[in-house]
Amino acid sequence: MISISAATGVTAWNAPLPGAQSNSALENSFPGFQSVSVNWSGEVSGKTLMQDTCVQVQYTGVTLTQIISRVYEVPIHQIAGAGISAGNVLRERFDITATADHCIPLDQVRQMTQALVNERFKLVVQNESQSHKVYVLSAGAYSSQLQSALAGSPSFIEESGDLVVFRNQSIPMLCDFLRSIMDGPVLDHTGLKGSYDFSLKVQNRGGEYMPAPGSYFGDLSFESIRRSAQKLGLQFTIGSSQPPEIFVVDAEKPEPH
Repeated sequence: MISISAATGVTAWNAPLPGAQSNSALENSFPGFQSVSVNWSGEVSGKTLMQDTCVQVQYTGVTLTQIISRVYEVPIHQIAGAGISAGNVLRERFDITATADHCIPLDQVRQMTQALVNERFKLVVQNESQSHKVYVLSAGAYSSQLQSALAGSPSFIEESGDLVVFRNQSIPMLCDFLRSIMDGPVLDHTGLKGSYDFSLKVQNRGGEYMPAPGSYFGDLSFESIRRSAQKLGLQFTIGSSQPPEIFVVDAEKPEPH
């Protein structure tokens, strides 16, 4: 049903889970979860959330790449797609809510969520040694321009006019965002810890800001992101390529449930 062969050593889900039901019975449930909802977000920007508790998994407005990174516990820059079809699905944003009827150990929740993602997105994943272009975000001479977020303040990413506003976000989350709109992985070489409040202006080669939802982002202007990063005291450059750890051979956009 699903072929998984990842360098993480995660168990392959290539056979029905014990107690698995028919597809119709699984539409709004999944083994271990009492209720499940998987839907396309339909928006490029907006508030994002990734939260795992012992009773519920809630991902809102996040890319499939971010979801795979979370459930496989693999850095986002080590995930790549084969071909335009898989690459486009990886960039799409989805909402996932899965709820259990009792508290479950978090490591088991992660395994259940991984199996759910594999099944609903029809993932086919394998090891791959092919090299890919990477982008590098590093600290410049004036990285102190970043404003530290107040402890306990709201955490979100949303579009505001021609800006993408980040509130109480870490630099790795910024790299995740850039990865979702660029044509290659984005590595965090800043060494910066903590969370920050900042804004980013993103422009494509045609001079337009924030392309329409669902569009392909491969034509984003590297120079515009480099300038925006520089204003934050960061450097955005093209780095040496490296092979991904997880290579997504195939993935499908799931039917909404």
